Amino acid sequence: MNKYLISFLLLSSISYSANLYNFTGNNLSIKKDEDVNKIKSQMLFFSSGRLLVDERGSQSNYLRNIENAVVSDFSARITLLKTQFSLIENLSQNVGFDTLISKFSYCGNYIEGRYQSDEFKKFKQTILNSGLAYTSSIYSSPEWKIDFGTLFVYGESKNKFSGVYSGKIRGFSESFFIKSMHKDGYFVSSFISLNYLKDTINSTRNDTINGVIGIGNGYTRKYGKLKFTPALDLNFYYLDGENQRFVDVNSLRATYIAKSKNEIFLQAFPNFRIEYYKKIGKNLTLKFFGRVAYDYNKFLSSSSPQIEIVGLNFKNVLVERGFCYEVGAEVRINELSFITKVEQFSGLKSAENLYTSFRIDYRF
Repeated sequence: MNKYLISFLLLSSISYSANLYNFTGNNLSIKKDEDVNKIKSQMLFFSSGRLLVDERGSQSNYLRNIENAVVSDFSARITLLKTQFSLIENLSQNVGFDTLISKFSYCGNYIEGRYQSDEFKKFKQTILNSGLAYTSSIYSSPEWKIDFGTLFVYGESKNKFSGVYSGKIRGFSESFFIKSMHKDGYFVSSFISLNYLKDTINSTRNDTINGVIGIGNGYTRKYGKLKFTPALDLNFYYLDGENQRFVDVNSLRATYIAKSKNEIFLQAFPNFRIEYYKKIGKNLTLKFFGRVAYDYNKFLSSSSPQIEIVGLNFKNVLVERGFCYEVGAEVRINELSFITKVEQFSGLKSAENLYTSFRIDYRF
């Protein structure tokens, strides 16, 4: 091998390194100089004195797939937390000043959704949650009423990412709420939820502890069979950091570590809900509802989540801001309720999230 060939190989490796580091555009940064040498040392492979260009391109594509799988999994974990938290919120919505509830109930939801954004390739997510709840009235007077509730939920999320990656998130949560209601329709609610999740992407697995603390207030007004509820919810989410190890499935046999730090973000959720009730006979009640809301999310621990892969930082804004729209219907027969709804989210970063869900409530 003469000096000209050696010079060509070295220049090729440096040029290829620059291309690899910029495959995600402006969101990509290099933390340390030694990381450059680490990557470049993985890029030159010889077989009978020839440079394996196809292998180098395969590695670049593999890193892109890792990046997309990890950031999509971050979003999937948040969605699972929000769907579990929505069950305790629904439990709170079912209690009112004129309703006296002190009993156990079963509730669960099934969600299918697609999520895509300018930040990553779209992925599919299927969620199934099942929970057992208990509600009770702890204070009552002619002016005020206070109800308490607790809910245990087990949930599972199946996720299909781009490339060869798929994932599953399983776990359970314990949640509590307390709701104060005035006879004129004003109410204040507070929530707390603790979640334990087992998160897997292919063969890599992480166990995380996550939590939510929330407060909501609003006003409910009835006009005949119609009910209007403007409200504002403020929720603080804590997301545990993850440390995931990936082994390259192609002939490079390289190992990559993907890391994310602990994150805290605030969700402000102003919303307006309208409901229409129609009673049929003695035991059957139909309800149709719709809601429009603005989902404002702000990270408090950092400007945006960062996921590090072999020394590279990928900033992602998966928890977006945008408008939410939902429509649904409920059929209630005595103590058994069937609820279905469709929810659309349109984010400022061109995120599109469409979910259909089905929920069952049974009081006993």
